[in-house]
Amino acid sequence: RRTGTEALEEYYRTVKTTAKEGGREEFLVAGNDIPGFSLGWPRGELDMVSTEVTPGWGLARGSRGFRLPPFGRYAPFYKLGREHAQSRFVNIWFYNDKFEQELSNQTMISTLYYEMLANHTLPMFHPSNDRVVGTPESNAEFFKFVSRVAPEYGDRVPVEEIGLYYSSSSVLSKFTPAGIKRFDNQPHQFAFWGWATALGELHYQYRAIPEWKLTKETLNDLRVLILPDSEILDPDMVDEVLLPWVRDEGGLLLVTANTGSRFGESTNFELNPQEFCVSPLTGVEHTEVALDKNLNPIGDGKVLYLKSPIGFDFYMAKDQTERIAKLPTFQACINNLLMDSEPLAVEVSEGRSSNVGVTLYQSKSSRKLFLDLNNYGVNPSGESMVETGTTKVFIQLPESLHDKKFIARAVAPDSTPEVSVRPTSIDRMFLTVGPINHYASVILSPKN
Repeated sequence: RRTGTEALEEYYRTVKTTAKEGGREEFLVAGNDIPGFSLGWPRGELDMVSTEVTPGWGLARGSRGFRLPPFGRYAPFYKLGREHAQSRFVNIWFYNDKFEQELSNQTMISTLYYEMLANHTLPMFHPSNDRVVGTPESNAEFFKFVSRVAPEYGDRVPVEEIGLYYSSSSVLSKFTPAGIKRFDNQPHQFAFWGWATALGELHYQYRAIPEWKLTKETLNDLRVLILPDSEILDPDMVDEVLLPWVRDEGGLLLVTANTGSRFGESTNFELNPQEFCVSPLTGVEHTEVALDKNLNPIGDGKVLYLKSPIGFDFYMAKDQTERIAKLPTFQACINNLLMDSEPLAVEVSEGRSSNVGVTLYQSKSSRKLFLDLNNYGVNPSGESMVETGTTKVFIQLPESLHDKKFIARAVAPDSTPEVSVRPTSIDRMFLTVGPINHYASVILSPKN
């Protein structure tokens, strides 16, 4: 892994330097198979992730794969991919392998495309390749809308307050010369996908934090950090980064299952003889004596430990009904940590549905806020769409926008929903968005 990372970084620098010497100031270096099979090799020395994905079999997804909406979600894949490169965007080659019938329907394709748009991702077109979804006509229609809204979206970036840790070392440690040790039982990888999907369905604003980005600077911008079944964790990370963040900065940490039971790369993923290097945080020494749940106050912050791998179980659920039944457990965990804290950036009060994606963006230059809504409510056959109901949302304003009044309007590729906005306090506003078909973005512009 170290040799691969060093080689990739040197290759990137060489290409960039040579291109500049040849008069090419802008020369794109993109990377494929990220994050599906990258194992922590690329660590930011890359312009953009441009990668293949299919609804079924995948090295990081098991033989079942993500599947298609309304069950399947790809936002977690896009968010994690984006953290591997410098661009705000991800480029996806979406293949129809073994889902040719479902992905011959434009309704299903549009559902996928607008999930992409809501998560700063765009599809790559390949008209001569029958594996890549979309037709020239439907692709042109989609990008006509993208071209229309791009100038308005400008330099917007997502508002993120929950971090979800991705341990590529925990994934790498499960590899053997013959491949992944248990292909359909990948503890950390599946736990990450499960937690990310659950956070999205509960409308929490989260960010993927790969292990090389778990720093004091990254944590300064987060309220909650989740370590999902992260077997590999260096004690130095606990002592130098996590413990000071919780104790001194009031950080809220959630740890699950066997996190920290093995050391990192320097000792070849050896077992920790003391079982958990996170015990100073969790207060849990051994799994056999651990309670199902343990809340441990430390200084100004607190740590919640869960014995059960709930993220893994969520990913492995057989259908959407089973997943919906599990969502209250995730919500209760976040509520336990956030008790008596300031409200979240986004709280859906009415019209809450796991079939609606909700993503908040902010433009630093224009000070506008953007609330993107995308609809997952597609018939499994891909032939029809269930329109969302009216969505009512509380938005917590950043300090720079306190005591501002806003003008709200929506943009959409089809029927534009009615929107209204009113302040509820100097730092909070209430937004109502009418029903949407595939996607809408509510643009909130400060009046002064």
